[in-house]
Order: sequence, then structure tokens, then C-alpha cells
Amino acid sequence: MLRYKHLLLIYYQMDYKEKKNLYKCRKTVLEMLTDRKYDVPANFQISFEDFLLLLDENNLDIHMIKEGKQPVFVRFLYDFNKNLTKKDLDGFLEEIIEKTQDPNIHTILVLRNTPSKNNLEMLSKVENIEVFSMDSLCFNPVKHYLVPQHILLTEDEQQELFKKYRCTKAQLPKLNKNDRIARHYGMQSGDICKIIRKSPSMGESIYYRHVR
Repeated sequence: MLRYKHLLLIYYQMDYKEKKNLYKCRKTVLEMLTDRKYDVPANFQISFEDFLLLLDENNLDIHMIKEGKQPVFVRFLYDFNKNLTKKDLDGFLEEIIEKTQDPNIHTILVLRNTPSKNNLEMLSKVENIEVFSMDSLCFNPVKHYLVPQHILLTEDEQQELFKKYRCTKAQLPKLNKNDRIARHYGMQSGDICKIIRKSPSMGESIYYRHVR
């Protein structure tokens, strides 16, 4: 039985603007999952009218499974209007594990409000969980014309890089794992990111960053 669902959620009436923003958030999340190499079904791309039907049914959860990728579950806490406590988090995670039957499921929580400093400190100690605020997902940052292309290197590509430039991972410039672009791609500490920047005057420039 999902014990926490009705105990933890605080109901409120969403206005049109909030619903529209939530629709944009869902769209960005699907683009984010696509960029992380998940196969997002075409029927997940829906109109705002169809989205409202899902919202009325409280059916916005997204569960993605792909061979070779860690399963991921996305929950939109659009009607949770308070600071997230450890008790709240444990309740949501227990419900999600019960629903997916996967104790190691990677969870993405989309909060209505921006997480507080205490929230972020608490969440940093929990494995397999990411948290975004609705405000941060109303647009896709990697689609901005000023944002260069970011590509995560495979292990083989990393070794080729070290051999070509006679360097080690620790010698590469740093990219903070909490950077918005790094978070979009789900980069983890130890990853290496190739950044391709294009300029009308200088052409194409390539950089490498060590995610830490």
C-alpha cells in the first residue's frame, strides 16, 4: 500500500501559468532523458491539452528502462508546497521503490520550490537521487545559442585523450558537477566532458574538462 501519497502531499489549486510552467518542465525533462541516451517514446511528446488530462489523473510520473542504462524514475512534486524534510524524502523514495520494485532506482524529483541550503546538504548525502526546481526546468539550457556542445567521453575515449596529450585526468581543468549543463547530462565526479565551441571568427575550438 502506498502509505505516504496522501499524507505528504499538500493540495492546492494550480492556476493556468503554473500548469503551463509544469508542462514546460515535463518537456525539458524528456529532452534531458533523451540527451542522457534514454529512448523516450514518441507518444510521450504530447500537447498541452493532453498534458492537462494527465495532470487531472495525477499521472505525470516517468519511468524509463533501457538495457545498459540505470533505470530512472521522475516524480513531479508540483503539489508539495513546503520544505523537503528527511522524513518526506524517505516517504517518497519508499513509495517509488514500492511502485517500481527496484531498490536501486535512480530518482529525479522535480520540486515546486527551489531547494533550501539545508535541503541540498541533506540530498547530497543520498545516493541515486537528483533534485531540480520547476523554475530551473522551464527552459532547456543546452538549447541556448551561447551554450557550446557538451559530450561525455567513454572510457576508451578517455584513454585515447590521455595518450594523445600525455596527461592525466587530474591535470585537466575542472567542471563542477553542480554546473547546470553538467546536471542536465547527469555527469558524475570522475567523468570527462568534451566541449565544442564554435565561433564565426575563430572557427571550432575543443576543450576537455574533468567533472569534480
